[in-house]
Amino acid sequence: GEIAKAATIVFTVLTIQQAIAFIATRRTALLFFSVFFYFAGLSTLLNWLDIDVPEGPLALGVTGLMVSYGIARTEHRAISAFFFFWSALLTAAASFDLLAEGALDILLIGVAAAMIYISTLAASRTLLTIGVLSLLGYLGYFTDEYFSDLVGWPIAMMVMGFLMIGVSIFAVKLGKKFGKTA
Repeated sequence: GEIAKAATIVFTVLTIQQAIAFIATRRTALLFFSVFFYFAGLSTLLNWLDIDVPEGPLALGVTGLMVSYGIARTEHRAISAFFFFWSALLTAAASFDLLAEGALDILLIGVAAAMIYISTLAASRTLLTIGVLSLLGYLGYFTDEYFSDLVGWPIAMMVMGFLMIGVSIFAVKLGKKFGKTA
């Protein structure tokens, strides 16, 4: 309660300070700290408001992906990989917490596919890596959840293996394209 309130105030002041310094100087390091303190402040605010897992981290993750995408389209692109990494991890983990073991768990594949698609728009290898790893993790979850008790378990494992190989080949080719356009 009180610690989260104090931390929210501190991170808000730091965000404002760093943002003003960034606006005055346009230095990438100041933008990095502005965004970092902004998300630290949002995290403590969500804690203070008792918005817990998975809704809080999912909101932070999705917001972080949007902010990272915006940064990736500027001359400050160098810092976007850091924010893409943490935002994608938060989004993937919170999505799994929210959707797994429920009727809508098939949407987990959509979350991973959306991250892979956004990675192509942003030309982000970092986001592509997390998106592909999320997709592979989700495929493993589905295989274990829906096929482990069946006689076809070995066949399902082989199909999943081929899917993983295909996704990996796609990701490597996509990553090479990113390298050529950068």
